Amino acid sequence: MNIAVTGPTGLVGTALCRFLEGEGHTVLRVVQNAKAQPHDLPWSIKPPSLPPGRLEGVDAVVHLAGESIMGRWDADKKRRIVETRTLGTRLLAETLSGLERPPKVL
Repeated sequence: MNIAVTGPTGLVGTALCRFLEGEGHTVLRVVQNAKAQPHDLPWSIKPPSLPPGRLEGVDAVVHLAGESIMGRWDADKKRRIVETRTLGTRLLAETLSGLERPPKVL
């Protein structure tokens, strides 16, 4: 399968990508623009940017991106946790819904 993964550099994302590749799947890492390598798909939630071309025909998307839950949960941290997940999920869903061949599962 061709599987896109947001948040591939986090604790869960790193292990998941390694596992999926070990099982023979092709993984498209969807990463923040600043961290993107040439083979990655860069995206940004502020300002919203997710080029849809490389997502066309992907079989599945695993969405793990968002502010880390590690650390002190003060008011600003809580806001970032909610905001990054809300904005990221909205951008991803809107982008996927506009594809001619969207993934079968998110």
